[in-house]
Amino acid sequence: MAAEITIHLVKTFPGRAPIRAQIRYPVEGSTVLILFGPSGSGKTTILRSVAGLEWPEEGTIRFVSRVWLDTASGIRVPPQDRHIGYMSQDYALFPTYTVAGNIAYGLSHLSSDERKKRVDEVMELFQLRGLEQAKPRELSGGQQQRVALARAVAPRPLLLLLDEPLASLDAARKEDVMSVIERIRDDMKIPILYVSHDRAEVERIAAAIIEVG
Repeated sequence: MAAEITIHLVKTFPGRAPIRAQIRYPVEGSTVLILFGPSGSGKTTILRSVAGLEWPEEGTIRFVSRVWLDTASGIRVPPQDRHIGYMSQDYALFPTYTVAGNIAYGLSHLSSDERKKRVDEVMELFQLRGLEQAKPRELSGGQQQRVALARAVAPRPLLLLLDEPLASLDAARKEDVMSVIERIRDDMKIPILYVSHDRAEVERIAAAIIEVG
């Protein structure tokens, strides 16, 4: 049987219709699945549920052989045990950390030498050389996004979650970030679950576009 991701969930919020998802799709290292739909359709809630940052009232979330959520069986794996990389819309960089410090944040399980080597590898891949000691406030928007992506993939996650990574960028910076995402897909072989409201923007990288809402 092929490896796959399965997302079946119901999440309710006061004063609005429940968010429901029924997704099942085969995955491999180069798979990019797009959650597509208008604002308010539930895309980010689904992504945060996969990350373990939201807890649906009902459902199951499975990735390959791992069960991250099964409400019927009482399985609720916490975010830190899912081995997922997650980049939110606001990047959530640590303002007092340097670029290198932000990237190294999720690498505490490595030795000092291994951590430095991994940070160097990721700095090179994401074209961040020379910015090791810069703070987030000293970076452009495109540089901040590359740092956020680098931090998300540095621990070699099983799955990368991207929430509107091209939002609020001009055309040149969108192309820059899209090229980085293609390197993650092609060079690092990390499957990606990607939220977008712009179909044209993501068609070039998508294995499948899943309508939400």
